Amino acid sequence: MSKTTVVIVTHELASIFTLAQRVIMLDKSTKGIIAEGDPKELKDHSPHPFVRRFFNRQSYG
Repeated sequence: MSKTTVVIVTHELASIFTLAQRVIMLDKSTKGIIAEGDPKELKDHSPHPFVRRFFNRQSYG
């Protein structure tokens, strides 16, 4: 079995939860990574409040 890595840049929650097994969130103010992992886990268990708010916002579509 070959493994494939694909990089997608999006803010669309439906795409994130459908396609991603692992995400990285970048923060403009710190210029670094503030979250990394499974988006479904980060939605409820991230220690960073901004990350939880992002993944729990209303998805349109």
